[in-house]
Amino acid sequence: VDAGLIDTVPTNAVWKVLSIRGDLATSADAGSRYARFQYRNATDVVVAESGARSVQTASETREYAGSLGTPNIHEADALVTQGFALPDMTLPEGYDVFILTTNFDAVAAGDNWTAIRMEVEEWLVV
Repeated sequence: VDAGLIDTVPTNAVWKVLSIRGDLATSADAGSRYARFQYRNATDVVVAESGARSVQTASETREYAGSLGTPNIHEADALVTQGFALPDMTLPEGYDVFILTTNFDAVAAGDNWTAIRMEVEEWLVV
């Protein structure tokens, strides 16, 4: 996955995202990247965003792990796993979870997200 939709809250449901994990392999293209996870409403407006605060450079693979109550790791540039806090909110039907990479220098087409996992608590609305 270069960037894009992880999943959408189904009809008649409400989600609380408990954790998200994913591996980002960056291409050899020069540039510094930040991994970002977004919650968007049904019209793709970003309502909340989170991600690691450390930079990932070219030709690296790192795991990103976010969960409720996890502190952001600020000085963790050398670590393989980057931790970050998720927004503590509920997502109604039609909202989605989106993954992307913010590039400072240029968009690197060869960057690739793999092994994306997400744990949610789901309530059914009847």
